[in-house]
Amino acid sequence: MDESGPDVVRRKGRREALWIVLGVVAGLVVLMLLAVALAGFFGFTASSSVSVGASTRESSTMTNLMTVRSQLALYKAQHDEHLPDLFEMQMTRYTDVDGNTSHTRSRRYKFGPYLMRVPENPYTGVPWVTTVADAGTGYTAAADMTFGWWYNSATGEFRCHVPDSLTTAGGTQVNGM
Repeated sequence: MDESGPDVVRRKGRREALWIVLGVVAGLVVLMLLAVALAGFFGFTASSSVSVGASTRESSTMTNLMTVRSQLALYKAQHDEHLPDLFEMQMTRYTDVDGNTSHTRSRRYKFGPYLMRVPENPYTGVPWVTTVADAGTGYTAAADMTFGWWYNSATGEFRCHVPDSLTTAGGTQVNGM
């Protein structure tokens, strides 16, 4: 029996069309289920939006702190146990073993850059770093929300520079993270 001819071609074409339609329907069902699940997760209420925003700021702050602190440790390891004293310049440019900076990599300027840029503080939107250079100087909270980060170049301590009154959902002071 010959399996070719116009009737066989029509049957194959219908089967292929049926599979395409079933695939599209299955895809739509999956997308609708995902939309329903996301709507339930995010809520669509003002209070849910606020908590998601606060959670995102907290998470971004922790990520920024961990990134900068690990890059400070790498800088210290590559610079004979010295920390950067000119934070932005030495962390965002190439450096030599003595901490001198250059915009271009060379045999002399072979370290870094450790950060592409200083990240914005997620709570204040400010990317600046307030630097102190005395090991005896402890952290003092910011008076208002106009600061970015706080860094002690003698100890390597790096913090989110905000008022003490700013706390996470769990009650932890943001500047103590």
